[in-house]
Amino acid sequence: MGCFEEDQDKEIAKGLEKSEHRFILTLRKPPPVGTSGAPCDNGFLDALPEGFVDRTKRRGKIIGWALQVEVLAHPAVGGFVSHCGCNSILESLWFGVPIATWLLGAEQQLNSFGLASEGVRTSRRNKNGLL
Repeated sequence: MGCFEEDQDKEIAKGLEKSEHRFILTLRKPPPVGTSGAPCDNGFLDALPEGFVDRTKRRGKIIGWALQVEVLAHPAVGGFVSHCGCNSILESLWFGVPIATWLLGAEQQLNSFGLASEGVRTSRRNKNGLL
């Protein structure tokens, strides 16, 4: 249910572009101000800098939603920016994908600090879940 503000989306996009790394960006438009509800997948490209999609189309994919477990299971995924919800942490650990935390609220800070203080180390698992 959490969303970044449009200026945050633009800065994330600028960072992805400057990094020159391949990426998948899931981006959803927040509900209108003063309303509640889930973000929607329509109109999300409006939050990106002008020309970003064309400049990054050979190395990036921008989508409104993804089945996270399928993305994390792919061997090409080398990192994951996460809000550190419980499912995201478990899925990332299961598939051995390092997490960069971007906390939005609730128990996410506690989860993130727990990961950092325990020094959790991951390793990539094969398609059967075996190391």
